[in-house]
Amino acid sequence: MSRSTSRRRSAPSAQGSQRECVFFTDRDLAKKFPHRLREAGLEVETYFEHFPEDDRVSDSEWIRRAADQGFILLTKDDAVRRDEAAISAVVDAQAVLVILRHGGTSLELAEMFLAVVPRVERLVERARKRREGVIAAIRRRMARGARQEFVLEPWRWGGDWVRSGRRLRSGSR
Repeated sequence: MSRSTSRRRSAPSAQGSQRECVFFTDRDLAKKFPHRLREAGLEVETYFEHFPEDDRVSDSEWIRRAADQGFILLTKDDAVRRDEAAISAVVDAQAVLVILRHGGTSLELAEMFLAVVPRVERLVERARKRREGVIAAIRRRMARGARQEFVLEPWRWGGDWVRSGRRLRSGSR
C-alpha cells in the first residue's frame, strides 16, 4: 500500500492536542466525502490514493491493509458487517470500522460523520485501550420536535456482537 504525500494535519481537538485519528475512506465514499472531511481539518487517506481506480480489492484485503497503517476505516457498504472475512480482518487487526448508514449524497454523509467525530474518537480510544476490533454504525434518528440527530452505535466489540449496549456471545445475533 503506497503512502500519500499530500496529507493534511488534523485540526486541534478541544484539549488543544493533535488528533491521533487518520481516517481511511472506502471506494464507495468516492471523492467528495473525503474532500469535505479534509476541509473540516481531518486527516484523511482514500482508497483511490492507495489502490488504482481500476483495481477492485476485496473488503477484507483493503481493511487489513488500511488497518495495518493504523487508519480508522470508513465505509457506507452495509454488507461489510455480514462478510465474515471482513469481520475477521477488523477483529484480527484490532481496527475500528465505521459504517455510515441511511445516507444521502456524499456531502450529506460527510456532514453526518462530522457531527459525531468526537464520539468516534472516544470509541477509537476505548478500542485501542482494550486492543479490540470494533464495527460501529452511524445513522440518523429523529429526536423530539422533528429535530434530526446522529447516533453512533457499536455493533461488534472484538469477537462479540453488541445489542442495546450489551455484548452477546459470539455466534448469536
